[in-house]
Amino acid sequence: MRVPKVKQTRSKASRRSGNHDRHLHAALNPSTNPWRAALATLFVTTLVTFLSGLYFRARLQGVTGDCLGAANQLTEVGLYLTAVILLRFGFLR
Repeated sequence: MRVPKVKQTRSKASRRSGNHDRHLHAALNPSTNPWRAALATLFVTTLVTFLSGLYFRARLQGVTGDCLGAANQLTEVGLYLTAVILLRFGFLR
C-alpha cells in the first residue's frame, strides 16, 4: 500500500521570507551583535574627547595637563553613561 504525501501548508516563498526575517532580526538585535555596542561606546568616547578639545582650545587658547585630565574624566563618565543606556535598553545582556 502506498502512503500519500502530506501537503505542505506553507509555500516556498513564505518559508524563505521567514528565514529572511529571522536572519534580519538576528543582525539587528544588538545582543547577538556585540559590535554595535562597541561602536556606540567608541563613537561616544571619540565625540566627548573631540568636543572637549574644541572647548579647551576656544576657551583657553590651548590645552594644558589639567585639560587632559578633565577630558579623561569626561570621557570616562561618557563611557559609563553609554553603558547604562545600552544596558537599560537591552543592547547588552
